[in-house]
Amino acid sequence: MEQNQKVPPIKQVFIQRRKNMENMTWVKLHDDSLWNLFFVGLVNYLKTKLKIIKVNGSSRYTCGAPYHHESIPDWKPFRHFENYCLEKGYDDMVVMELIVEKTGRKIICECELVLMDDPDSDKRARLQRSFGMDFNE
Repeated sequence: MEQNQKVPPIKQVFIQRRKNMENMTWVKLHDDSLWNLFFVGLVNYLKTKLKIIKVNGSSRYTCGAPYHHESIPDWKPFRHFENYCLEKGYDDMVVMELIVEKTGRKIICECELVLMDDPDSDKRARLQRSFGMDFNE
């Protein structure tokens, strides 16, 4: 778009609403009590949406992908995460940045968020991420 062209009014409204949502997300979720409520709600929501599989007698939540990589054509790593954030009125990209900030690690799929709730699964997931293989207890 050339500099002398005006942005259509509907696009201006959309851009302003998006900026407002981003700012509101940062402000509200930096409060630890609101963050904890949001994150617990997110994990519970994901538990209702993700598949449960049995591995060696224990239940695990999974997104259903055989592995996490962009080469899988129908893999949607944050489908339910995005829906939950929008339902709550938060910007999903800002929430993702806050997750990295508060947990100290980058999440590549929403099923990892549920694993964070289970210490044993979390250890296994970190090993799998580091070494690129499953350690089949």
